[in-house]
Amino acid sequence: MDVRDLQIFLSVARHLNYTRAGEEVSLSQPSVSVRMRELERDLGTKLFEQLGKKIALTEAGQLLVPYAGRVIAAMADARDAIDQLQGLERGSLRIGASTTPGMYLVPQTIARFKQRYPKIEIRLAVKDTRQIEEGVIRNEFDFGFVGGHLAGDEVEVLPWLTDELVLIVGLDHHLARRKSVNPQDIADEQFILREQGSEAFSGVAVSLK
Repeated sequence: MDVRDLQIFLSVARHLNYTRAGEEVSLSQPSVSVRMRELERDLGTKLFEQLGKKIALTEAGQLLVPYAGRVIAAMADARDAIDQLQGLERGSLRIGASTTPGMYLVPQTIARFKQRYPKIEIRLAVKDTRQIEEGVIRNEFDFGFVGGHLAGDEVEVLPWLTDELVLIVGLDHHLARRKSVNPQDIADEQFILREQGSEAFSGVAVSLK
C-alpha cells in the first residue's frame, strides 16, 4: 500500500470529487481515478461507489479513513523527528573511547557539546582500543576515540589530537643521553606496558626528554 495513494484517498474522501481531490494533490482527475482503482485492487475491496453523478464512501472506505489518517500523521511525525535529528535538536550518540582519551579528553568535549546541544543523549563507554574499534565495526558505537589504530580497513580513521609519548629510563641506561630514539632502538628493551589491546601496542614512535 503506497503512502501517496493513502494521501490521495483521504483527499477524495474529504471532497467526494475526483477533480477537486486532484487539484489538492496536484494530479489530473484521470490519474486520481487510476490511483484509487489500484488502491482498491491492493485492498481487494471497493472504497467508493457511484451514486448518480456523485461518489460516496463504501463501508470499507469509511473504515479506512481513520487508519489512513494515522498513517499519514505518523509519516509527518517521522519526517519532523528526522528534521530535528538533522538539526541536532534530539537524538542520541553512542561513543566509545579508549582509557586515556576516555578519562582525560573526551569528557570535556562531551560537556561542551551538551552545552550547545542539550537535547542530545550521549552514552560514553571506556574500554581498550581494540574493544572500541570492534564496537564501531559491530555498530555498538557511532564512533570512537582511541589513542592508537589497531584495526584494518574496516573503520575510517581521522586524526583528532596529536599526543607525544616520552620514554623514561634510568640515569645509567644506555639510551639516557640520547635526544631521540626510534622504534628500532628500543625493540629489544623491556617495558612496563598497558594490557594487550590498548593503544600502547599500536606501534607509535617515542622521543626522549
